[in-house]
Amino acid sequence: MLRKTLFLLLLLPLGIRAQDSDENKNAGRFMLGYRSTVSAFSDAGFYGFGSGAHFRLQFGPRINSEWYYDHITTDLAGLGRRTDEHIGWSVMFYTFGQHLEKGKFTPYVEAGNCFDYTLVKANYTGGSYADRGSAAVHLGLGTHYNLSTRADITFKAQYMIHIGDNVSETIVTDEQTGARTLQIAKGSTGLNGHLLMTCSVNFLIADLWKGYLFGKHSKDL
Repeated sequence: MLRKTLFLLLLLPLGIRAQDSDENKNAGRFMLGYRSTVSAFSDAGFYGFGSGAHFRLQFGPRINSEWYYDHITTDLAGLGRRTDEHIGWSVMFYTFGQHLEKGKFTPYVEAGNCFDYTLVKANYTGGSYADRGSAAVHLGLGTHYNLSTRADITFKAQYMIHIGDNVSETIVTDEQTGARTLQIAKGSTGLNGHLLMTCSVNFLIADLWKGYLFGKHSKDL
């Protein structure tokens, strides 16, 4: 009995180190990414396309964060243009943990919020315009495809619900002349949502917890 007790006591520090290592696995990874986005903002059924950038800071094997900016434009049949700018953050939860293996997928769910500014403006002289500021919450699904342990391509889809004044666009065609005009209206405060799809390329810049920068230890810089 005494031998078993001593043996367990000798193994205890190893168990604590192993648990600590697992809890801190991948923590402190700082990544930069470039993103392309597609979204159906327009009430008239047009799709918006845009680009942006983000950085990620990871807190553990299952929790990551993403802080982003998007600039999205929507062409409204040549009659006008809608511009949307997002700045926000997301928390990413790896349901199976994050396993950084080359050629493997790492799925996750995410939730977060953002603030945005929208401007809708007609292209022709005398056309109307409207703008708004709002806040949004979003929930989505995504996956990383690991090019290596230091780089990935990420695909995700998220549904965003905006809280603020509604801005709508309607294309009206004159029955006699066939001329088309863009009617822009700013409605009352309410909820309106849209699906946002994003593809990004991401690179590891630093491992902050371990003192690594660009693949080198801080003491070697």
